[in-house]
Amino acid sequence: MARAWPIWATAAALATVVAGATTSAQQGDPTVAPARVFTALGEGLYRVDSGAGTIRPVSMVQVTGQGIVLVDANGTEFATWLKAELARRFAVPVRYVVYSHYHWDHAKGGSVFADTAEFVAHEHMVRSLHNSLAVPHPPGESWDRNGNDVIDREEAHGGTRDQFDRFDSNGDGLLSRGEITADIPAPTVLVADRMALMLGGKTVELIHREPSRDGILDVRFPDAGVLFVGDYVWPKRLTGAWTFDRTPLPTWIDTLRAMELLDFEILVPSHGYAGGTKQDLVAYRWFLEDLTAAVQAGIHAGRSVEELKSSIRLDAYRHWADYDRLLERNIEAAYSNLRRSRW
Repeated sequence: MARAWPIWATAAALATVVAGATTSAQQGDPTVAPARVFTALGEGLYRVDSGAGTIRPVSMVQVTGQGIVLVDANGTEFATWLKAELARRFAVPVRYVVYSHYHWDHAKGGSVFADTAEFVAHEHMVRSLHNSLAVPHPPGESWDRNGNDVIDREEAHGGTRDQFDRFDSNGDGLLSRGEITADIPAPTVLVADRMALMLGGKTVELIHREPSRDGILDVRFPDAGVLFVGDYVWPKRLTGAWTFDRTPLPTWIDTLRAMELLDFEILVPSHGYAGGTKQDLVAYRWFLEDLTAAVQAGIHAGRSVEELKSSIRLDAYRHWADYDRLLERNIEAAYSNLRRSRW
């Protein structure tokens, strides 16, 4: 199938207001943690990059004359800074905090805004805050592998390992669900499939695709033509994969195809890598389709995962970030995912 590859211009042309020292080169380099950056997207909407190490969660801020809708607090320390920064810049309080999903790197710190805000999330998030650590698990490859309902240091990976001592409030060398979800107020406004928040003449549309990853909300800002997408979209880069969070790859692909039908121009991912346009969302679906087809063909031919890792190249995506580092991990994750889902 002939495919028209996107032009990566839209996001780069947006006006950027920098809070702290950073350069345009740093903002585009996935190996450099950026400073905290406000990017104006129009109609009172801002993308705020947290600058928090390698995971770089992103907040969205919709400013109106009656208050602010904030999507993702992204950690207590960042949220504390952001609250002061919002007061200095806009002098209106945060009225809603929307959780894109339950992962601590997005939801932690909501308590900073509890004096003025209501908390909004998908209805699955209530159980996610209180269930065992087996399901749902913390972000990345942090798994309760021995089934004792806590995460020890050897089971923690990525950002959870980096933050282990900070989260371990009782100092016992173990992380409970309560320690991981501290500073995350329970949501009081629950979304099933779709909801529109109205504030100060602006609309913020919350969208959940079923079935999709547990309790993720994508957020569309129709006035600005912007779609904020959860952790399952990685524009112009290969994902860490993590067996695609055990969600069947066809479900990922169907979810992306449904999101393409929405009306938006600018795509903002939930982590601080490059954003883009609707075409970048399409291109990411193409990647998952091509990965799925190549790995599925190998499974049907009886080839081992090691054989597939040495033979599948997906050269059309060679220019994407982390291609060399993560291609084999994606192949291995897709192999595990497709064998489990029997697709």
